[in-house]
Amino acid sequence: MDRLTKTYIIFWNSGKALLRGADIVQEDPLRCEFSEGSRVLAARIIKNSRVANKFALDNQAEFPHKLMIAFDYLDPGDGAVIEVLHTDTKRYPEIVGTVKGVPKGCMNWGRLRPLGASLPFPFNRSRRVLFAVLAFGLLTCVAGFLIPESALRSSVQPKNPFWSFRELLIINGVLYAGLPLAMLWFTRRRFPRALHIQELDE
Repeated sequence: MDRLTKTYIIFWNSGKALLRGADIVQEDPLRCEFSEGSRVLAARIIKNSRVANKFALDNQAEFPHKLMIAFDYLDPGDGAVIEVLHTDTKRYPEIVGTVKGVPKGCMNWGRLRPLGASLPFPFNRSRRVLFAVLAFGLLTCVAGFLIPESALRSSVQPKNPFWSFRELLIINGVLYAGLPLAMLWFTRRRFPRALHIQELDE
């Protein structure tokens, strides 16, 4: 018995230059390729950035596991959200094809993070914790740079330490500030906000 799977694909121009549909190489068209032996049962565009892009799909009978992608043009940030019903046991297809001027081809940004998803531990309870740690790190860095040297000298500071107390403040501040910034970077939504749909958060 075939497995029925619904997959959402967000296809957009993440570069800084205009993409023209006429630059798609006919011998290697843009397409979603599922595994051999699987079938694309239905596909539709459920949201696009603008109608003028003329984003279109074509599921050809002679290639039942492939879904062709076409468009007139895509400005930076333009794209579409595609819903595909297929029988592949592998949930996500490969996006392949050749576009003139895009030597690296289509890039896979991985699975999309829902808007309501929590951040990794220990910032999964509240974003306030994240920004509190960030603020603490920045303040520690500023303290390391601005506090006078005389105020940093104390009997508790060892003689000839490997790092001075000022350097330790700056290093700890960078670490505290860098961790939440890295969390925000790796958990950010990478696709255009205009292409968000409610189904992506479920």
